[in-house]
Amino acid sequence: CCTKKRQLGPELVFYDLKDDAKPVQREHSLSSAQNILQDLDLLEMNNRRENERKKVQLLDRHSLRKGACIYIIDKDWMKEWSAFVLDSKTPPPGPITNNHLLDAAGNVKPNLMAAKHYRGLGKELWDFFMSTYGGGPVIKRTKLDIYSEPAEDEDDDEVNVPHLPKITNAFAY
Repeated sequence: CCTKKRQLGPELVFYDLKDDAKPVQREHSLSSAQNILQDLDLLEMNNRRENERKKVQLLDRHSLRKGACIYIIDKDWMKEWSAFVLDSKTPPPGPITNNHLLDAAGNVKPNLMAAKHYRGLGKELWDFFMSTYGGGPVIKRTKLDIYSEPAEDEDDDEVNVPHLPKITNAFAY
């Protein structure tokens, strides 16, 4: 005549009241399934964080060649990316937003300073960020000065360029 419902782990089990030992119907609890999916999403996102952090540390160790392009990237975007790889509750940063460094006509805004408003990246690191996040626009220079001449071609000699700080909580600016 009637059934009794009991929660057993992630499943709901319905028992016939006449014979409590015999399950009549089993179904998964929707909230339990959602929790499992959320845990999988969190694990996947944490793996992504760790993989990106390691990849960036590896790519940032490469020296730039003399005459190589330095790719300018907005410091605020880098701050968002840093927060993402350091904090499991922070979402990915979204597309690179270098448009904050430019006016409406596409010219560099006045009074911008390296480290305060922008950072310089090597090609491999820039390519990694672009392939992962997209965005832009691309701002290439031959030195870490956003007001210097735009970069064109690359040579094979090495040049010293400051690297990104080690990724730690202090990196979150």
